[in-house]
Amino acid sequence: MMRRPLHNLARRLRRDAKGVTALEFALTAPLLLLIMAVLIELGMAYYVQAVLIGTINAAGRASSLQSAQTTSAVARSHPPGSTERRSKTRCSSSKRSS
Repeated sequence: MMRRPLHNLARRLRRDAKGVTALEFALTAPLLLLIMAVLIELGMAYYVQAVLIGTINAAGRASSLQSAQTTSAVARSHPPGSTERRSKTRCSSSKRSS
């Protein structure tokens, strides 16, 4: 006697498709959100790497330009025939400034 109403309810639920879309969304939404989060994290990591590489390149370029300018300035101030040594000049100037 109780079996018949449960059988009818099961048959009605099988035919009813009202909640299928919500159920499918509930099953796929976490996976889609996880994929989006991973893509955002990968994009941020790539961005940070690109910024760091650019900064390192700029620092290397600046230091090479600065050392080239310093080398040429020292070469102009101390010609090859000069009797004055650079090491003594640096030591004495560093002692004066301290």
